[in-house]
Amino acid sequence: MMSRFKIMLLSGLAGLAMATSATAADLPSEQAFQQTPVDARTYNWEGVYVGASVGFGFSGEFDDGGALAAENANGFVGGGIIGYNKQFDRWVVGLESEFSYTNLDVSAPVGVEADLDFIGTVTGRVGYTPTERILTYVEGGYAFGQIDVTAGGASDSNIANGFVVGAGADYALTENISTGVEYNYINHGDETFNVGGGTTSDFDGHTVRFNLKYKF
Repeated sequence: MMSRFKIMLLSGLAGLAMATSATAADLPSEQAFQQTPVDARTYNWEGVYVGASVGFGFSGEFDDGGALAAENANGFVGGGIIGYNKQFDRWVVGLESEFSYTNLDVSAPVGVEADLDFIGTVTGRVGYTPTERILTYVEGGYAFGQIDVTAGGASDSNIANGFVVGAGADYALTENISTGVEYNYINHGDETFNVGGGTTSDFDGHTVRFNLKYKF
């Protein structure tokens, strides 16, 4: 009787040992846990985006070398943005268009008044990402704007054409929303205004704008 009991006990212990060994074999090892790769997601600047900007223009000059020698035009600048970026590793290239209202105006000492009503730009951009969520860039391209000139009771308006160059930096707040700051130098070429027998003027000045953009 005792022998039969010992045989049953030994058989049960052997079965338990085999089951425990099989279960342990099915569990992942510590080494397997250590070798599991981590999903390291990175931000991508590529895509179409829209946004808005607000800032100020300063040191604006309307100058024909004669009667219209008006300097230090300062004021508000703000408007809308649309653009597209293409990313290559840490480098980003893109195309951006911006249209902004301005209230930059100045009166010359001889009673001539000049105003810049709006600015439009179309620029190419080359950027670099020192970290995945920071984009620094330089840009340059075409600029246009409406200039109004008043003198001697007469006034005239023209669309002036020129160029813009600048630089800036953007920071990605979320996967779709970024914010940034941008500096531009704008130069509009000579335009003739039919006031006071005719005068030719050009405009050049600087802008600093803060922006908020949404990437699709």
